[in-house]
Amino acid sequence: MLVVAIAAWAGVGYFVHIVLGERDAYGARIGAIDHVAQMQAASARMHALVQDSAGERSRIEKLANVPLLVAVDAIEAVGKATGGKLQISGASPAGTVQGGKGLVLHAVTFLVQSDGSFSALMKTLEILESLPLPMVIYGIDIARSPLGTDAGGDSKPSWHLNVRIRLLTSADISP
Repeated sequence: MLVVAIAAWAGVGYFVHIVLGERDAYGARIGAIDHVAQMQAASARMHALVQDSAGERSRIEKLANVPLLVAVDAIEAVGKATGGKLQISGASPAGTVQGGKGLVLHAVTFLVQSDGSFSALMKTLEILESLPLPMVIYGIDIARSPLGTDAGGDSKPSWHLNVRIRLLTSADISP
């Protein structure tokens, strides 16, 4: 009888061991399925985001595809539009940014200078800020010059403007 009782308890122990093993395996399968579902959901969100931003990326590529001389001519045209003359100097490369699909954006900094009346310089600055170019104005200095003499012989105050501009372009700017 004792042997039968020991065999019965051994059978119960073995059965409990099997059940607990199955429970652990079931939990591991549920965890793996949950992980796969989360990965698929993240992949679907990323795919949707990439598709939603395709138009924006295309617009950025078109906007940044501005030849450097075209951008400089547009900046100089601002001076002509406001009746003054802009001088562009100190152009220098300011680094690169690696974009997707092999797009490389080069940053170029310029110093733009102009002289004239305060209102003419403000108009120049307003037009520079609204140019449809991928650029940032990151420094503005306005100083009053000593009294000068205009073409009519009148003395009037003159102002000097320095503007620092950073332009992004996909054009190759290597020397």
